[in-house]
Amino acid sequence: MPDDTGRRGPGFSVFWRGSSPNFARAKLQGRYITHHFEDCDFTKSNLSDSHLGGTFVRCTFSGANLKGANLHHCTFERCVFEDARLAHVSFNGSTLSDSP
Repeated sequence: MPDDTGRRGPGFSVFWRGSSPNFARAKLQGRYITHHFEDCDFTKSNLSDSHLGGTFVRCTFSGANLKGANLHHCTFERCVFEDARLAHVSFNGSTLSDSP
């Protein structure tokens, strides 16, 4: 998959531990995104074909493109997925609790 420079390759990975980072409208397609996220905003971000891992607490994915994403063995607590594109998403082994 091309990265942000148009080259083919894995691109970069996002490893984050903390709260309240703003990833709204971020172009993170095809990336590996893992760790512990709290109060993060992924509104309208492009996470298509990404691999997400870890724990997501009170995160917003409203309007995000998660098409083809691999969300295996994640924990989602009180997360919002309103109007998110979830076609061909795999939540295999994941836990969603108190998420509307």
